[in-house]
Amino acid sequence: MNCLIRMLMLVLLFSGTVLAHDPGLSAAEVRILSDRILAEVSFARVDLDQNFGERLLEIKADEEILTLRHFDIQTPDANSIHFILEFPNSPASELHLSAVVLEHLPRGHKQFLSVRDSKGKILTERMLSAEAKDLTIALQTNSGSRSERFFRFLVLGIEHILTGYDHIAFLLAVLLTGGSLSSNARIITSFTIAHSLTLALATFGVVTLPANIVEPLIAASIVFVSIENLVRRQLARRWLVTLVFGLIHGLGFASILRELGIGAMGTQGAIPLLSFNLGVEFAQLSIAALTLPLIWRFQRRPTFMLKHVPALSLLITLAGIYWLLARILV
Repeated sequence: MNCLIRMLMLVLLFSGTVLAHDPGLSAAEVRILSDRILAEVSFARVDLDQNFGERLLEIKADEEILTLRHFDIQTPDANSIHFILEFPNSPASELHLSAVVLEHLPRGHKQFLSVRDSKGKILTERMLSAEAKDLTIALQTNSGSRSERFFRFLVLGIEHILTGYDHIAFLLAVLLTGGSLSSNARIITSFTIAHSLTLALATFGVVTLPANIVEPLIAASIVFVSIENLVRRQLARRWLVTLVFGLIHGLGFASILRELGIGAMGTQGAIPLLSFNLGVEFAQLSIAALTLPLIWRFQRRPTFMLKHVPALSLLITLAGIYWLLARILV
């Protein structure tokens, strides 16, 4: 029981996290053309708390630092901001790229960098951080295989859940009342189908909903389920609840792929979408596999359902209310 309580306390401990992908994720796409190098560095507005001007990306051709010759800012919507950088291209055997902006962003911020040739073919992709902000690419080789891309987005999906404390809180609230293996299978399956659907639709722009609506709705789903644990004893139709809220959580999952420009890749975006979704599922099923056996064991004690489940549900309710208010007021 102490182990389960500690797990729930961790949810509250990290409840200062207002957005699911905090401390931030950005994207940079570099296109190597015959006469110039174009770079587009994209941020969610909530991740920028200062103006970095042109101090975003440094490019070296062999050992020569390329001079930035054009800089522009685009704001296609209310949620994102795009910086367009143009460098001259010079003959070189390799390019060295450094995301210098990461030194000035919150600790833990990551940037997904992709490099393409003049035909749009991906040469390489890498997830950068302040500790690993540099990438060197040999221009004669293609270092971005499909298997590497698949693995990178698989890991990204896992990280998105394990650092998305609101998604973990929702999952714990759903599982906390125990239930049979078959009932939990229905719950998990309905949630998976729902969020996979909206994840795909939102990533490719078929369905769009602003983050300032999606994020509060995710918090509201946590409050709803945890309060349901407190006031209801019959939860046979919980799979319907997770089906509805899964649609909302899928929109939240999709924000990270949109920020990385996956939706604009057309059919090439299928592999990142699939592997990211598999990563999300792997993380969620791992949490369920660890949590459910503990809950089933504690259910043998009469006090668990009478005292401990309400207490833990109340903790999750408070965390959900905090997230809800923070996301409405920010």
